[in-house]
Amino acid sequence: MGFFVLTNNPMVHERAASGIEVVFAAGGIKGVFECAARYIADGHRLLTHPLSGSVKPGETPYKSVLLAGEASPAMDDASARLISEAFAACDKFAERSAFWPAHTLRDLQMIDLSLIEGALESARCDGMQAQ
Repeated sequence: MGFFVLTNNPMVHERAASGIEVVFAAGGIKGVFECAARYIADGHRLLTHPLSGSVKPGETPYKSVLLAGEASPAMDDASARLISEAFAACDKFAERSAFWPAHTLRDLQMIDLSLIEGALESARCDGMQAQ
């Protein structure tokens, strides 16, 4: 089973290792979750929790998730529930990114990059192949 990264983080997009498919989602975290929800509805499964690293949606504008590359005929109920809960979390926290200076945004990109790199390493150790 393969996988791909869905992100709105330009640093993840730029630094992804060769051979790893990266799909760039427009917008903030909600944009990533909306795009992930469409993939899930098409039969892809979440391989990472959408709120990984205990980083709340209002604390960063960046999010990367790992999704199964192969779609199954039926929607994965657990993935649908997780993405729905992630949307609900977005509504609980106010977006503060408009007030962050550029150096803080770079730091937040680096945090998200670090989280997804850990997930990618774990996926490789489990014998998964990138799409």
